[in-house]
Amino acid sequence: MDTRQAVETVTTDEVAARWRTDFWSEHVRGYHCRMDFRFPHPGDFHGRSIRRHTGTMKLRQGSRDHRHRAT
Repeated sequence: MDTRQAVETVTTDEVAARWRTDFWSEHVRGYHCRMDFRFPHPGDFHGRSIRRHTGTMKLRQGSRDHRHRAT
């Protein structure tokens, strides 16, 4: 059994405010199906995701500011 685990954390902390929504949209689309995003307050957006994976399992955890809504 493979017990090695990789952890990847991605945040918008170091991304300029004007590029955060584009950065986050592309990041999420890389893990999930194609989605359309709406950001009512794009200049205020902050996101963070954690991805843990082994050879047989992937776990994803994400958070974003309370104003974000994916459709």
